[in-house]
Amino acid sequence: MNAPSDKPLTRWQLDRRAFIEHRVFWHGRIGLADLMDTMGLSRAQASKDLNGYIADHVAHLVYDKSVKTYITGLSFEAHYADLDPGEYLGDLLAVTKGAAIPRADWFAYIPEIVAAAAPARGLDAKVVQAALQASEQRRELSVTYQPALFAGTVPWRSGSGLMSFLRSLGHEFAASDGRASRLG
Repeated sequence: MNAPSDKPLTRWQLDRRAFIEHRVFWHGRIGLADLMDTMGLSRAQASKDLNGYIADHVAHLVYDKSVKTYITGLSFEAHYADLDPGEYLGDLLAVTKGAAIPRADWFAYIPEIVAAAAPARGLDAKVVQAALQASEQRRELSVTYQPALFAGTVPWRSGSGLMSFLRSLGHEFAASDGRASRLG
């Protein structure tokens, strides 16, 4: 989790870079206003931090002119933030229950969550990321899965494997077999 810049980063710079990665990964975008509002930075400092991150990690963030913000680049990989999906969902649940947790202000979107239980085999951060962003942006999410217990022995299925997770976000989802209603 080191930066390739010539001089070492301060604790504050490391924290701001962790925020940049957290926000762009879990919420799909970050802008100057995010840094200014959450970290209490001036516009000039927020711009300096984003440009410094981009200079040190080329192609991790890409500017999207249509929404005037930075989005996750194709070669994005975290260097400063721990993007553990179980920890993220646990923190998200704690925030919805009113608990005071460190960095609670890093959450840009807080869906209504009843429970956020992670399966024993763990979660793939990209799957959680896609589900959360679909929920936040009110987009349909297509789910295909194979039960781990029967991996390789039963056909792939659509729908119910993530039903409880998506319902915990306050949504139902579209399954190709028509068993569930539309996400929305």
